[in-house]
Amino acid sequence: MPRGFTNNQTQIIKQKLIDFAISMIQESGVRKTTIERLTRAANISTGAFYHFYPSKEALFFNVYEILEEQVKIQFLDQITSISINPKEIKGVILSLLDSENMRNLLTLIRKDELEYILMNIDPSVVQKHLNDDRLFMNKLIDLISARGLYVSLNADLILSYLQALFTLCYEKDHYYPYSDRIISSFLDTMLNDLLS
Repeated sequence: MPRGFTNNQTQIIKQKLIDFAISMIQESGVRKTTIERLTRAANISTGAFYHFYPSKEALFFNVYEILEEQVKIQFLDQITSISINPKEIKGVILSLLDSENMRNLLTLIRKDELEYILMNIDPSVVQKHLNDDRLFMNKLIDLISARGLYVSLNADLILSYLQALFTLCYEKDHYYPYSDRIISSFLDTMLNDLLS
């Protein structure tokens, strides 16, 4: 717990920092968001900020993890309520790609923003995140398999497919007006390979 704050104050301030960072994703991005703006929004001093996060990049990486976790939860909620087949899974993915959490996440993972964040945080934090992603993907594979659909790919290849899908999504302006068709075709290919 940061010095000088009660547990309740710590939770409130941390949530204010997270909420403001999320609002800054679309407005100014990571690079242009200053610690001063973040601390003003949370009504704390600059020095106090460093009791919560070692850097603004660490805060934004925490936001990235929170948004990703929310997308994972949404996906699991939806996937457990449908009949498991490629068409239904594609519908769930397309729905998630259009969600506010995913739009914020895609803005954060734009190549320049994500690289900037990753250059400025502890590599062990990134490695833990990647390991958590693999664990989630293995659980998802088990869930889908338990529901009667064979998954033919390993977690790392599926995660690579998802990275490629996210790249297509945040670069979709570059191939407008065909972007939705290209993303749909990519999903068909991915699901065909994944579930063959």
